[in-house]
Amino acid sequence: RVAAFKATSVCVMMSEVDTVETEEAEGTITNSATMRTVLALRNIFYSNGNIEETFNPDLRVVVQLSQECPFMTATNFCNPVGNPVLFPQDLTKYINTLLFICATRP
Repeated sequence: RVAAFKATSVCVMMSEVDTVETEEAEGTITNSATMRTVLALRNIFYSNGNIEETFNPDLRVVVQLSQECPFMTATNFCNPVGNPVLFPQDLTKYINTLLFICATRP
């Protein structure tokens, strides 16, 4: 047990597993390991006794996506105050832009 419910920040990076599972599914399923991890964290946070007492109001879960994921917002959840906890980051667009800028300006 790691006491994840006491955390203030969690970073989810399942890129390698996502890539393997996407290849196995022949591209029909993307970010499946990331989705399972986020849903498991959500379960931990909400099933740990009295939510108002145990849920850290400063909790942030940052999720790195290796591919665009239009259904990631379905996994979003809020803390007891009502603030969003999950912050998915699609880095593919940022990395592509960064690589293009670096290639044009040596």
